[in-house]
Amino acid sequence: MAMDKFIVDAGPFIHLEQIGQIRLLKKLPSIIVPQSVVLEIKQGSIGSSLKTIENWANIKVISHNRKFPGTITAIIERAGIQQGEIDCIYIACENFPCIFLTDDLTARITAEKLSIKVHGTVGIIAYAVRQKWLSIPKAEESLNLLYHRSSLFITYAIIESAIKRLKRIA
Repeated sequence: MAMDKFIVDAGPFIHLEQIGQIRLLKKLPSIIVPQSVVLEIKQGSIGSSLKTIENWANIKVISHNRKFPGTITAIIERAGIQQGEIDCIYIACENFPCIFLTDDLTARITAEKLSIKVHGTVGIIAYAVRQKWLSIPKAEESLNLLYHRSSLFITYAIIESAIKRLKRIA
């Protein structure tokens, strides 16, 4: 993840909050979040650190209601994803190249069809290790918490694979 523009949907905010690692998003250089995602986060049952995300120094909240003509719109509309993810993908198309951070599998597949680079919360934790924001043991603990304590649907095989890859970084 060597770019400086990140488009983020609700999942990474929620899941990192649930494992006590929301600070990782605060360290990213530039985050663009659609207003629909801010509303989704505020309506959810989340911790107080997310109640004011629109005030974070690295976040730009934008309203998005524009659609692209043709193929892009067709791909996005056929995907059956929620409004926050739809807005994120449109914004990613407008801000290409960028990285879309999502834990929604259908949104990820849709974005990849449009050649948008995508990572999830596991990727954010791995990025934090490479940036020296997290030690390998703390990252391993965070990944285990992601599996055991967060609302993210993830298999333990993915967690184990991520931990093995992180240990190779060390």
